[in-house]
Amino acid sequence: MKKLKLITLSFALLVGSISFASNVEPDTKSEIRSQIISLLNKNKTKISIDSDELEANVSFMLNEKSELVIISVRSKNDETNNAIIDGYIKKRLNYKKVKVNKLRVGKVYEMPFKIVK
Repeated sequence: MKKLKLITLSFALLVGSISFASNVEPDTKSEIRSQIISLLNKNKTKISIDSDELEANVSFMLNEKSELVIISVRSKNDETNNAIIDGYIKKRLNYKKVKVNKLRVGKVYEMPFKIVK
């Protein structure tokens, strides 16, 4: 009888953990990425950078009004280029509306960016 209860409990835990793991947030990376690219391309202002390409990781979240809130822009470039890319991304993306229903409000997302000369 004890073995039957143990097997039943194990099965219940297994089913519960599998059903919980299947509720993974859908992949909206390409959807939000395309909207961010269109926001960056709206204003064709050229930026002057010293290197051929700049890379950065941008942390952002969504507020209640479906606006992007840029939290940080981190890159391994020199200080001058860091300031340029930080200003460029924040000026064009901070508090801009996006239409992605599957992003959770208040959750921090991170996305890599590459700016090519």
